[in-house]
Amino acid sequence: MPIPRRPGPETSAYAVVEEDRIWATELLRKSGLSPTPANQLVLHILRRCPPRHLTVDRLCAVMLTLQEKVPVSTFRSALYQLADAGLVGRVKIERGIPRARHYYELADHPPHFHFFCTQCHALE
Repeated sequence: MPIPRRPGPETSAYAVVEEDRIWATELLRKSGLSPTPANQLVLHILRRCPPRHLTVDRLCAVMLTLQEKVPVSTFRSALYQLADAGLVGRVKIERGIPRARHYYELADHPPHFHFFCTQCHALE
């Protein structure tokens, strides 16, 4: 199911705005998931954070800068649940690096290819 990515101005420090909370709640309910604070934060960060592809460590780091925090283990569990439900895409990179790395993105685009730089580890 494609997820509409609503345009909007970037907010300072990725502050959660009411529009994001409403959007995430509607999306989660349509998918049969609970609109928990952790689920909402994952979707909010993936929607507002400028790099499209983020590692779980980067997602957690952004979450910790927000006023609305949840335990890191709960946040990670929510991320994995959203990936399993298809709301979040998971990209696994295995070649060109010593250890497999996962990147996450909103599943708001049709299936597409990714390019990974083995020098700077950027994913496009």
